[in-house]
Amino acid sequence: VAFSSAIAGAFFGSLSAFWLGRLQQKRDLRDRKHSALLATQYALLSQWNILENVRRQHLEPLRQDPMRFTKLSRFYTINAHCSVPFSEITFIANSDEPNLLQEIHIAEQCYLNAILAIDLYNQKRDEFFKNAEGRVDQFDMETGNTTIATAPREVFMMRSVTDILYESVDKALPKLDEEVGKIWEFVKRNFKGMKAIKCEPKPEQETSKTASK
Repeated sequence: VAFSSAIAGAFFGSLSAFWLGRLQQKRDLRDRKHSALLATQYALLSQWNILENVRRQHLEPLRQDPMRFTKLSRFYTINAHCSVPFSEITFIANSDEPNLLQEIHIAEQCYLNAILAIDLYNQKRDEFFKNAEGRVDQFDMETGNTTIATAPREVFMMRSVTDILYESVDKALPKLDEEVGKIWEFVKRNFKGMKAIKCEPKPEQETSKTASK
């Protein structure tokens, strides 16, 4: 009897240790998935903030100006940014919302396209003013306003790249904001009791921002 009790005790002890180990593995996996989703939210928010600063400080003051393509200054932005850890969130593809993974990818691509539009504008602006050297018709010493003789093709190019810049930023901002909100909803449904970043509107601007929940 004592021998049988010892065997039974060892068996149930091993079984308990096995299930506790499995439970811990599941918890660890759940924590890693949750951390990856938080990292994704922070990456998208980082990208949103970069573009929002460009919009607020540079684009918005001249949005309605028909000559904005001649007045926008050169942009100095940080090329380094937080990237979405796609290798760590592929589990979304096996969830009940598999399209979310593709939507996150599209949002980040919108950000990258906006950065490319900024780089293109800087490049064309530098070329425009370099080509304009020696063709200054008038220069106001008080205001710095300059009248330059230039070809219509160059004016068309500057207007086009400026419009592309506005369109790219205007497209990226709401998309990034939207995906941060969708990730919050995903966490709320699949990781009950765990934190994520919820988008909430700010009264002073149309684009929503965030609060920790």
